[in-house]
Amino acid sequence: MDSGSAAKWIGAGLLLLLVGLLYWPALDGDFLTWDDNTSIYENAYLGGLNGSRIEWAFTDTTQSLRYMPLSWLAYSAIFELGGLNPWYYHAANVAVHLANAVLLYFALRRILRFVRPDAEARWSEIGAWFAAAIWAAHPLRVEVVAWALPLTYALTWCALLVTLHFCLAALSSGRRIWKIATVVAYTIALLIYPIGISAWLAFAVLAAWLARKSTPDAPARQWKWIFVLAVPAIASAGLAVWIRWHGAGHWNPPLTLAQFGVAQRAAQAAYAWAYYVGSPFRVIGASPIYGSLLEVNPMGARFVFAGVVVVAGSAVAWTIRRRSGGFGAWWLATLALALPALGLTEHPFFTSDRYTGLIGIVFAIGMIGAWAGVASARIQRVIALVACAALVGCALLAERQIGFWRSTETLFRHVAETAQHPTVLAEAHFRLGTVAEDAGSYDVAKKEAVTGLALDPSHRNLKMLLERVSLPPPPIRRAANTQLELARFALQLGDTWTAQAHFRRAVALDPGAIEPRVRLALLLVGTGEPREALAHFSWAERRKHDGTNALFYTSLEESARRRGDTALAEAARRARERESSVVGRPAPGSVPVHRI
Repeated sequence: MDSGSAAKWIGAGLLLLLVGLLYWPALDGDFLTWDDNTSIYENAYLGGLNGSRIEWAFTDTTQSLRYMPLSWLAYSAIFELGGLNPWYYHAANVAVHLANAVLLYFALRRILRFVRPDAEARWSEIGAWFAAAIWAAHPLRVEVVAWALPLTYALTWCALLVTLHFCLAALSSGRRIWKIATVVAYTIALLIYPIGISAWLAFAVLAAWLARKSTPDAPARQWKWIFVLAVPAIASAGLAVWIRWHGAGHWNPPLTLAQFGVAQRAAQAAYAWAYYVGSPFRVIGASPIYGSLLEVNPMGARFVFAGVVVVAGSAVAWTIRRRSGGFGAWWLATLALALPALGLTEHPFFTSDRYTGLIGIVFAIGMIGAWAGVASARIQRVIALVACAALVGCALLAERQIGFWRSTETLFRHVAETAQHPTVLAEAHFRLGTVAEDAGSYDVAKKEAVTGLALDPSHRNLKMLLERVSLPPPPIRRAANTQLELARFALQLGDTWTAQAHFRRAVALDPGAIEPRVRLALLLVGTGEPREALAHFSWAERRKHDGTNALFYTSLEESARRRGDTALAEAARRARERESSVVGRPAPGSVPVHRI
């Protein structure tokens, strides 16, 4: 192994260690009632991988505003491993983020061979490592890594980074196989989530910039084939537009121009553009929801300033394009990547930190281009110290953010303490109210609903929450009851594994409820797991004596005998006889488990 290869793998190992230690606490996070519920643990269509679920993933236009079949299959694959245990979903996010950090590091090393072939090798290696590490540890990455649902973003970044590697291989060799691989990888990225529908423009800008750095006879000079990526991008964009206007979900229809005019849309887009351009420099104040665009006034100071930034920055990039092509390439690529996140068809619209990952990758490319151009040893030492400080600062701020994303309560308690806009504050109190409702703390939920309605009297969900918690409390908490309903739906479809996952989730949400444990125990008996079933039913037996217990012990005895577990079968027989004497009637025969 040569010194360059050894440095590459040592750098990758250190990067994995750093990022792994930073995001390890995210594994203890729970699901959030912030889209995790509707898309994962209350999604009746999500379950293990099978033919009908694969068909649903590629044909659904109701569960999401975006066409994302490969994301649904990724969630189903995780479900196949761990059901509705949130640890598995967080572990998948952390694992993909680790892969993305290493992929970015390797890509930056390859790009340096184009833009700075004469730079000192060790200095370039250090620059590539710091750029990748700062991207991975940036506080704005936390939303994607520490929240279960945005696995779809992490997977999209991964596919686009693979696309970048194939693109660089094609530019350096000119071989057709790498060009085909680039198109295939980009298409896969769009099928995961279409946030990259304008990434082909960024690839074209990057390729044009690299071509200028190459010798006249280098393969990189032939870069215009990249425009073929526009074909899958246009198809994906057309499908996204069709779903937005014709999807059969519960989404509000897009606003007309009469409802939200051209000037307002342009002002909103300019603000979002400026926000994403500056996102790599913003390391504090991260939140799951911002209220900056709830009211859009095209003549407002912040919207005018955002428009000036976008126009002036574009003018500067064009003016100095020949003298400083790197700045122009970075600026145009950033604007291109932000196109899908401008909210041109939506209002109210929210800028979100999960959209900044691709912007950060472009910033990292620009960073190492500037880094490798520094030749003075004294300046190099200063820059290295600054990079160390930036990395440490990012890591500390990210660690704090990870703590906020541990649960719905910790996240929206943070929002309630830091948000300024009354609508955002009302939403935070609504989320805190649902947490209290799910926990059976109806007085606390009512207090949160009243507080939220005082801030935003028109908040429909808060009104519904107040109405629910003002009624007599149900015998089973709302969240656990939802899981029971989803389990029944799964049993109707014959999907016992999905039903079992929902029963387990119900037990976790309401450990003191008897019904979820009884139903889980009966299902476990029918699926050949009698000893675990006995543990759940023994708990329930201490709190309840009726004919259901006798039914369980009859089924348990039969299951144990079929498995050859005579000790358990005999224990079940004695328990059945004891239960029959308690309720004063003979033990009934066994009942089909699938009728639960």
